[in-house]
Amino acid sequence: MESTSEINTSEPIPIKGAYEIYDGKREELITLTRAGRLLQEGELLPPIPGISPEGVFIIHTVNAFGTPTCDECTSELETFHQQHPGVPVYSLTKQTPEQIQEENAKHPGQEVTHNQLSIDDGTAIDLGVALRPGEGADEEFWPTALRRMVAVVKDGQVVHIQEHDDQEEKPDFMKVFETVESLSN
Repeated sequence: MESTSEINTSEPIPIKGAYEIYDGKREELITLTRAGRLLQEGELLPPIPGISPEGVFIIHTVNAFGTPTCDECTSELETFHQQHPGVPVYSLTKQTPEQIQEENAKHPGQEVTHNQLSIDDGTAIDLGVALRPGEGADEEFWPTALRRMVAVVKDGQVVHIQEHDDQEEKPDFMKVFETVESLSN
């Protein structure tokens, strides 16, 4: 399969709904872009270190553990994983393993049992979730962030995928969980 990291990287795709907080006020960013091509249903998942393509599993991208929307999404996936321990769940981030561990340590008693994996920029581009800051965007934060995406994969093939225009918008997890349950029967 051709790597999607070679597709559309010279012409980033504009992202809507991205913002930064300045002096306590939300300011929309009009120059944030995504690099790579978002996966489509029916396509093969590109190789991701730490993930075996066999069986049914969920992948989910996380801007930063320790932020409200990302933590809410991770919590919903964690609840599902605890109820369905045979279904692997992978939360992907560009945070380092040390940063992930630090964030988890801030929440004693809220053990995370699903996989939290750090991915590099090439993998993020392959998944179509790498973000690039434009004029006026935080040059340090946005290259370490990921576009919000959740996908259900069966035997390496994407069977359900969601991407959101607003970084604060949560995926429709009911559709995700229904898809997993229909594939597991």
